[in-house]
Amino acid sequence: MEEEKTSKIIDTFQRFHQSQRKPFAPKIEGITQNDFFLLHHLMMCLKQKKELTGDTGERLGIQISVLSMAANMSKPAVSQALNSLEDRGLLERFTSKGDRRAVYVTMTDRGNQVMEQGWKVFVSFMDRVEKEMGEENTRRLVELVEQFMNIMQQVRGEFEMESDNGGNK
Repeated sequence: MEEEKTSKIIDTFQRFHQSQRKPFAPKIEGITQNDFFLLHHLMMCLKQKKELTGDTGERLGIQISVLSMAANMSKPAVSQALNSLEDRGLLERFTSKGDRRAVYVTMTDRGNQVMEQGWKVFVSFMDRVEKEMGEENTRRLVELVEQFMNIMQQVRGEFEMESDNGGNK
């Protein structure tokens, strides 16, 4: 690949990465986009668990390992983010009655309120982006990014295997 193309890709990913660290919107209690997306994954996992188990009256929670997989983040990264969100009263951790070693995470009422507000802002934001980009371009962008990420994951795995084998295929 040409050096110019490679530089452009690096610059684009860097800009995207930096945008994730900025507050999502001033209206949403100063949570970052990463906070928002992690809380969104937690909400979706809780919703899915409730649909699978029904409303048993028990407190619903998700283990950090499950949230880590759902959010495609390492357990240490998820734990660090959860500490910050817990300090701000958006979620809480609790242990299982049956197994005190198992730690679960759930949303607080405040966390649910922030996410409800955040979801409205996010949908409004994405509607405006789609309006500017066009529906077809937005759809294609999503397809291309998914394809790009799948290929990157595959190539990364191949590189790791080559590295484990001392650089030999």
